[in-house]
Amino acid sequence: MKAVICETLGGPDVLVLRDLPDPPPPGPGEVQVRIRARGAQYVDVLQVAGTYQTKPEMPFIPGGEAAGEIVALGDGVTAFKVGDRVMSRHSGGAFMTLGNTKASHCDPLPAALTLEEGAVFRGAYATAYYALVQKGRMKPGEWVLIHGAAGGIGVSAIQIAKLYGARVIATASTQAKRDACLAQGADHAIDYNGGFRDQVKALTGGKGADIVYDPICMLASATAGSFMPRPPIQTPIASAPLISRWLVLASAGAPPRKPRISSLAPQLRQRMDSSNTLSPIGS
Repeated sequence: MKAVICETLGGPDVLVLRDLPDPPPPGPGEVQVRIRARGAQYVDVLQVAGTYQTKPEMPFIPGGEAAGEIVALGDGVTAFKVGDRVMSRHSGGAFMTLGNTKASHCDPLPAALTLEEGAVFRGAYATAYYALVQKGRMKPGEWVLIHGAAGGIGVSAIQIAKLYGARVIATASTQAKRDACLAQGADHAIDYNGGFRDQVKALTGGKGADIVYDPICMLASATAGSFMPRPPIQTPIASAPLISRWLVLASAGAPPRKPRISSLAPQLRQRMDSSNTLSPIGS
C-alpha cells in the first residue's frame, strides 16, 4: 500500500509518499477499509508541525478521518459486509490506501454524500452537534454567536444551529469569509477585529448571545461575559461575569489564554440545579 508519512516536523512540504507493506488481516471486531478519501483537519496540521498536545512517535502517518469501502471483516463483525461504503476513523493514521480500524469506528456512508464529503463529515458535524445540542442545550429562537465561523467546525455549527431554529451571528476576519458564512445560513456576519461586543448587543436588541460557540478561544478576555445574558442567581459571586452558555471547544495549538476560570467552574457546576439557578457558594 501507499502512505503519506511524516518523518520530520514542519509544514506540509515535509510529508513524503512511501510504499509500505499492506496491513495484516483485520482482528476480532475490526474491519479493513480501502481508503478512497481522507480528511485533512487542523489537528493534522498541528501534529505534523509538532505543536499539538499529543505528539505521535516519529515517523507517523497523519490523519484520523477517512471514507472508503470495506474489503475484509474480522471475527465477530456483523454490522457491515464486504463492499459497504463507510466513514471511518483511524488512530494509526488515515493518509494511506488501506487501513484496519474497529467496526465501532465506522458508520455507513449516506447515499447523499460523496466519499470526499464523508471523509470530512463526522469530525466537524459531531463536534458542532455535541457542543450546541448536547452540551449547549440549544433551543429554537436563541441567539448563537459562532466564532471561527468560516472554518470547518464553524460552518457545521452554522448549519446545525439553523436546522434547530436558532438565530446565528457569525464572526470572521475578512469580508470574503463573512460572505461565506451568510451563504451557509448565518443571519448576521460581523468583523471581530476591534471588538464585537457592541455589535452583538445591537443585533440582539441589547439581550446578548444565549450561546457562544468558541473554537478559537476568542472569549478568553476580561470582558468575555459582559455581552451575554446572566442566569438568575441567589447569591452574587464576587465580580465574575455570569455568562449563559459559553462553549470553548479547544485551544489546540497553544495553552489557554488568561483569564483561567477552571478553578471556579467545578463549583458552579456543582451548584447549578436543573432550573439554571445557582445556589449560594456557602450552601
